[in-house]
Amino acid sequence: MKCPQDLPPPQTNRNYSSWNDNTHARSMSAMDLKQVMAMNLRQVRHDKVLTQEELAHRAGISARYVGKIESAKVAASVTVLGRLATALNVDPCDLIRAKRPRR
Repeated sequence: MKCPQDLPPPQTNRNYSSWNDNTHARSMSAMDLKQVMAMNLRQVRHDKVLTQEELAHRAGISARYVGKIESAKVAASVTVLGRLATALNVDPCDLIRAKRPRR
């Protein structure tokens, strides 16, 4: 489930910092990622005109769990991320990709 557009630039780029490099501030914390997924999941579900119950049934999880993910009360596992993406017919990256602010 790699997203080519999300891969880091080649190592030869001197402006590139790895995720393990503490010389830069990380742009997204784990809490932020939970919220990004919550917003994206809800938006995609609404775009597909599905209820939480319908999505839960398609993904094989409980509607209560979908609600907790959408409200950022819990972080979904990679397995659940994949199930939700499959149920919504989207790339899993679409559910965890932060939207860039418009200029």
